[in-house]
Amino acid sequence: MPLPIVLVVAVLGAVAAVVGIPAGALALLQWWRARVPAILSWKKIQVGVKQIIERLYQDNFVPDLVIAIGRSGAIFGGLIAGNMRNLPMALLDRHFEWDESRRSYVPSHFTEVHVTPDCHKILVVVGEVYSGQSFTESLHELEDALRGKKVKTATLCKSKAAAVQVDYFVYAVDKVVRPAWVISENYLRHDAIQSKN
Repeated sequence: MPLPIVLVVAVLGAVAAVVGIPAGALALLQWWRARVPAILSWKKIQVGVKQIIERLYQDNFVPDLVIAIGRSGAIFGGLIAGNMRNLPMALLDRHFEWDESRRSYVPSHFTEVHVTPDCHKILVVVGEVYSGQSFTESLHELEDALRGKKVKTATLCKSKAAAVQVDYFVYAVDKVVRPAWVISENYLRHDAIQSKN
């Protein structure tokens, strides 16, 4: 009689192993995907630029000026401006400091942006929007320059949880993405460059 019990236990153990290994592997894969940024390829960026431009033309909104926010905004905005017959650009850059492994923005420390009176339609571009806080602060900084202008906003990636309105975006994301232009950690950490000098 003990033999069937051993056999049942062995069969149940084998079934658990067969089911458990794929389930464990799936759980590990999901854990990994949640923590590792998705890489946004140049092909997806190119598709995104084309979609934004097409939507701007559909809305009859050809900007007189593209204002890029930060480095990612400069890259994405430059691609949009360059492919819309080389529109003029301006850059609003934010200054930030690193504390341990986190960056924090220096409050009210922006570069200046000058908008000429002949600019009536302005597209404000940022690379990605996650919480929306930085984007909102940047728009607030531009308030005087944008007063009386027709303004639209664009981003390549917008978090589904972002609490900010963006007129044009391509990818709705659940987590942080890493655009193809981020080719090293130096892009994200200015002090990494300084420490090498």
